Amino acid sequence: MTAGLDAKWPASYFVKIGARSTIGREYFNYQGHALEYIPFYLAPRLTLLRCGLGAREGIIVGDFVEQAEPLRDSASAGRSIHALGTLFSRTLAAWRHDAKKDEIRSIGQVLAEFLPLGWDVPAARKEILMRDFGVTPDVSGIRQLLTKCNAKPVLIGTIHGDLNPSNILIRLSDAILIDFEKLREGQPLVYDAASVEAGLLVDGFVADNREPKEWLESIDSLYDSHKLFEWRIPCHPKDGSSWFYDCVRQVRLQAKQVELQTGQYATALAIALVRKSCNEHIFRDRRDTLRAAAYVLGERILKLVVTEYGKRVL
Repeated sequence: MTAGLDAKWPASYFVKIGARSTIGREYFNYQGHALEYIPFYLAPRLTLLRCGLGAREGIIVGDFVEQAEPLRDSASAGRSIHALGTLFSRTLAAWRHDAKKDEIRSIGQVLAEFLPLGWDVPAARKEILMRDFGVTPDVSGIRQLLTKCNAKPVLIGTIHGDLNPSNILIRLSDAILIDFEKLREGQPLVYDAASVEAGLLVDGFVADNREPKEWLESIDSLYDSHKLFEWRIPCHPKDGSSWFYDCVRQVRLQAKQVELQTGQYATALAIALVRKSCNEHIFRDRRDTLRAAAYVLGERILKLVVTEYGKRVL
């Protein structure tokens, strides 16, 4: 018998069971895009003999990432600034190096599929928007604004597609990716960075007890211009939003490297925020208020971008 088979503490695995099509897609993404291009210690490796597809369901099994915490927890505690930098410079480096310029489509055209027809803000969240922020959401109007965002060329390549703070695990200075089900090819690289910022906004302030308007005012200066890469006066370290300013600064430093025309990251961020507000799941806690606020900021940014594009045309 091979030594070690009877050990009391074998390695831990993660197990994911779901519909055959969903599991099959994620398995392909792991094998064809993640494991070939992401360093072995920055994404879990699948145990191929334990993965399989049935008639209706499938299963994938892989290494369980130990001694790590989700970005949503580490960010608000001030433990993720360096790891946010390595997320783009190391974990996603191969995808970035393989990116190409799309000279034909504009940023609005490549982002259109991220806000498909039929998507809308759920009724319960609309009530929050009108009650707490005095805003009536109009997702169809957002789509119309997006058609006016004509900056090109766009840097496209492989993106994670669901780079929210739950799918990024932080272990010291490493940023480890999980859940590759929604990985996409030929998409704007700015969108992954936008997903991180939007995700931190809706997930990172769940424990913040400030009134909605007070909280929104504390981060307002981050979203008052289409030029998101300009220097912003940071919060006082004792302010409850200071961690968010630090994280946003790091994310935008990385996003600037893949923006080919001014306003492309702002456009991607606007769509990522509106997508968060359209999430059909109703949480029935502060997360719904945060997602309502995401719509407010997304609409504001997109209007600023479109106004600036209009000036260039004139």
